[in-house]
Amino acid sequence: MKFYFYTVFGIVAALIGWFLSQIFFIDLAKTWGQENLPFLAEFILLPLVAACLAVTMVATEIFLSNPTHYKANKRILPLYISGALLTGMITGVIASVLDRK
Repeated sequence: MKFYFYTVFGIVAALIGWFLSQIFFIDLAKTWGQENLPFLAEFILLPLVAACLAVTMVATEIFLSNPTHYKANKRILPLYISGALLTGMITGVIASVLDRK
C-alpha cells in the first residue's frame, strides 16, 4: 500500500515542481521583456522539481510511518522539511550543472 502512496505523491510533487518552474519562467521572461532567458531553463526547473520531490518524500514517510500521531508529526515536520528543501535544491543544481556538460 505504501508503494501506491509514494507513487501518487511523487507524481503530484513532480507536477507541482514543474508548475512552479513554469511560473518562474513566465515571470522572469516578463521581467526581462524577452522570449529567451539569459540562462538555461534547467537551472530553475531541476532544483524546483528536486526540492518538491524531496519534500514530498520526507512528508510522506513521516505521515505514513506514524499515521495516528498527527501533532507529533506536525511538530517534527518543519525540521525535516527544511533539510529536504536544502538537499533537493543542492541536488537539483548539481543535476543541472551535470546536464549542461
